[in-house]
Amino acid sequence: MDDCRFLMSGWDRKNCYSERKGRSAKPAPDYDGWAVSATQRNNAVDRLLADLEMDEFKVEYVVPPESTEDEEIAEWLGTHDASWHRAWYASLQDHLVGRTLQRLKRLPVVRTRSGEYRPAAECRFATDGEAPEGVAIVDPDTYFLDGVIDDVVKDVLQRLGVREIDDESKFKGILAKYYGRPGRQPEWEEHRRHVETFIDFVQREQDVLAELESRSRSLAGSSRLWADLRDSQTRLKATRKALAGSRFLLSRDGQWLQPDRVYAGGDSPNSPASYYRCRARLPRVGHYHMRPSRRELDSRYRAIPRFDEFARTVGVVYEIPVRQAKCERNPEFRRLESGGGSQWTHRGTDRDWKAPDRLGIVLEWLEQGTADLESERENLARAIHAALDETRNDTWPPPGSCRWEDGDVSGKLVAVYRRNTAAEFRTAPSQFVFTLRRHAWVPQKLRAWYEEFARSSLCQVSECKGRSFRLRDGNWYFEAVRFLRLGRMIAADYVALCPRHAAMFQHANESRNDLKRTFEEICASGNGAGEVKIPLVLAGKTAEILLAPNHVIDLKAALDVERSSG
Repeated sequence: MDDCRFLMSGWDRKNCYSERKGRSAKPAPDYDGWAVSATQRNNAVDRLLADLEMDEFKVEYVVPPESTEDEEIAEWLGTHDASWHRAWYASLQDHLVGRTLQRLKRLPVVRTRSGEYRPAAECRFATDGEAPEGVAIVDPDTYFLDGVIDDVVKDVLQRLGVREIDDESKFKGILAKYYGRPGRQPEWEEHRRHVETFIDFVQREQDVLAELESRSRSLAGSSRLWADLRDSQTRLKATRKALAGSRFLLSRDGQWLQPDRVYAGGDSPNSPASYYRCRARLPRVGHYHMRPSRRELDSRYRAIPRFDEFARTVGVVYEIPVRQAKCERNPEFRRLESGGGSQWTHRGTDRDWKAPDRLGIVLEWLEQGTADLESERENLARAIHAALDETRNDTWPPPGSCRWEDGDVSGKLVAVYRRNTAAEFRTAPSQFVFTLRRHAWVPQKLRAWYEEFARSSLCQVSECKGRSFRLRDGNWYFEAVRFLRLGRMIAADYVALCPRHAAMFQHANESRNDLKRTFEEICASGNGAGEVKIPLVLAGKTAEILLAPNHVIDLKAALDVERSSG
């Protein structure tokens, strides 16, 4: 009788489950319960059970021990009604410990409103009737009895992992329903509401983390505060990972892609679109497939508030992807490793920056191209400047060596290397810099702006004569020198000077600190509509810098951007 667990009125052999063979069936309809009580009187039934050598009922008999397929378990549970589930959940109250608890948490044993079975951690309570899209709601009949919550059953479900509906469950529900694999692709208006929900949720997570970080800095902080801080960091990291792994963004050509597979379109400032568009126009070059692996983001996202900040957070590409690399391929690696130290240790530093190999191919193609590619050259130059955005005035030219506390000064222009703490830091131009040095990519705006003013010399210092010379191609030679030294490197912040005045401007400029104020005062007075002359003192002599009308417009726009960005 090993296959028999219960044999009494209303139950037959098929009604019970054999631990060895895994048989089960629906109970007889005229029996209200589902198990024999452990305490029995000394009656015929009790004596029959003893004669049959019946085992005491155990929780693990309910879920087949040999079952590994979720479908098998769900199919078996589905043969029982809601009252059976309610009674079973209640019976688990004293058994949710150790391996039994961990196993039941992993298995799909919670019945949802739709009749499906899922692990408890994926399910939510909805006592007020709320049912957000994509959220698995526990079947109310399994924990309600005559319209009242059965506290024992609900406590068991909570211990298994079921929680109340919150913002996180709504967020994950939308991702799972529409943007999982496979997912139902929503229409644009519905998708826009989803993206706004994602933005709000990520913003709230960031605000909570910022508040906890502020409190941890201002106070010594209790152990509870530090635990909350770690939990908040973990939640935000998990949220970003969930978004980064979901195909919830629409490309311009109508494909649903993960965030790191799309790049900001050409309507975004300093977009890398020119880089990817140039790649798309190139044929196969050697072993390179020039077709871009990323696609342009649908332009309609630009109308969604706070989208750009959110998109950067989840991994949308907003600039040419310059990546961190090791220094071993740097042309100056021999000098970098000359800082001492006999062997490499985990305390060493090996940080360089590398542009995609295809960037050099694109730049070479643009160099050899015709005049109709001039707009592409200019757009690509803007994208390269955007990739250099971390560069600061004090990081270039790179110092010959630096201290530990200065080890992060490199931005993307400088490689930093040392073998161990006994060695000195050595710095050199990054691989990214060497890539840019090999190609002509800087727009020649200065030449275009001031060619018409050149008579005997191309120099923006008024009355400069005979100080410059022409090259073999007939163009004037000049040196581009930083003018107002704005926070960002832009073409408008340079002036074209002859070699003599370039040296004087950099090394004998007594008006260096007054140039920005003087330029702003001239523009504010209404005299900046056409050509502008900025007075200054070079090597003890007064002079004037001539700015062409287009140069003035670009420089004023750059100043406005710098003021607005703080």
